[in-house]
Amino acid sequence: MAERIGRYVVFGPIASGGMATVHLARLYGPLGFKKTLAAKRLRREHAESELALTLIDEARLQARVQHVNVVPIVDVVNEGGELVVLMEHVLGESLAKLMAKMREARRSMDVPVATAVIVGALRGLGAAHEARGEDGRLLGIVHRDVSPHNLLVGVDGVTRVADFGIAKAWGRLQTTRDGEVKGKLAYMSPEQMRGEEVDVRTDVFATAIVLWELLTGARLFGGDDEKSTIGKLLMGEIAPPSRHNAAVPPALDEVVLKGLARDASERYADARAFLSALSRVAPVATAAEVGAWVESLCAEEIAARRLAIADAERERDDAATSVAAGAEATGTSSLSADDTVGTRPTFVVAGAPAPPPRARHAALIVAALAGAVVAAGLVIRTVSSDKREDVASDASPGAPAETAAPTDAPDVRAEPATSTSPEASASAAPPAQTTSAAPAPPRRNGPPAPDCRTPYTYDAQGRKRYRRECLVK
Repeated sequence: MAERIGRYVVFGPIASGGMATVHLARLYGPLGFKKTLAAKRLRREHAESELALTLIDEARLQARVQHVNVVPIVDVVNEGGELVVLMEHVLGESLAKLMAKMREARRSMDVPVATAVIVGALRGLGAAHEARGEDGRLLGIVHRDVSPHNLLVGVDGVTRVADFGIAKAWGRLQTTRDGEVKGKLAYMSPEQMRGEEVDVRTDVFATAIVLWELLTGARLFGGDDEKSTIGKLLMGEIAPPSRHNAAVPPALDEVVLKGLARDASERYADARAFLSALSRVAPVATAAEVGAWVESLCAEEIAARRLAIADAERERDDAATSVAAGAEATGTSSLSADDTVGTRPTFVVAGAPAPPPRARHAALIVAALAGAVVAAGLVIRTVSSDKREDVASDASPGAPAETAAPTDAPDVRAEPATSTSPEASASAAPPAQTTSAAPAPPRRNGPPAPDCRTPYTYDAQGRKRYRRECLVK
């Protein structure tokens, strides 16, 4: 089942979480423009809850971070009880799933690949930490939920930071209550665990945990329950990665342990400092090598995703005309899963006008051209340019050219045809049956002469509008 929400056609889910599901989506624009996206769709039961503010916050913050290592936000739709965040689609998998695949296959991770994944994450986090608002002020973003679940690694070999839902920043719609702890326990910093004030060094600590786990293939602080996890985090031994993986050089041990210092003052000051130290001591795999690693671990999942994208692009593109035509309308509609290539699904959109028949288009064009020819033969009285604009704007563009002017209409003579636009010509043209350029005879029993001592008024935007009856005395 595919649904149209706003300008987008939303297909089946490709991932699911507690507050939202992620779907494939397609944007259909004018002139055949199409793009495949990912749609993060808030569950309907949460539409009126605090989670809606969380999702909006996530979109607003993430949209301020423009970097290749951060998932780009494209749009937000709030329509018909639906709250949907549209993002760039990343063909790849979460680092959590990739690590799980490694454990299942009993494979150890190459140090250069692990380093490359974390280098990309640190670049994205550095961009988030340095993001500024529209006023140029530093937003002070702290992700607070860096974990393998929120790092996406694509088949292009690029790591992207996602899910800024609980990020700390200035100007959030939702704020964390005093003492409230948010994040995944096994990837929290000690100060975050204690509910203290946090800064970018919290993200440094969490990223160092992920790097330790990539290098070792083991969990650092994860326990059987919350109590054991908290105990390990606050007091447990932090062994150097080389104890679990002999391929890790001593210099890399030092970098990882500095990032994992429980005292924030002993860690790297920010993501960029951590990135610089890591790049100096460890080899970094190329994007092609990282992409090949992703493909080798999740070949079936990637192939299935490619098929889903191809199906969406192939079978639903015939609906592009209907979607683009209804893009400005409100309401939702759906496509049946039985729709196939060659059919043209109809989108029922509340309030959307039916397109005019081709015959009506032809009649309007002919009438416009006829009006333009007649207008060119009239004897014109020159009027100032600003008056011409007001006459043109006041004229009714929808009036058919065959309609005769009422006998009591003001004696306003036509201006020269200054536009080649058929619509403009039609609006400025006199009645189609008029064959003489002679002026209309004066009225004998018309209304009294208008008071034109002030021949103009001002509209709501403050623009001067001349009164039609005062243009010709």
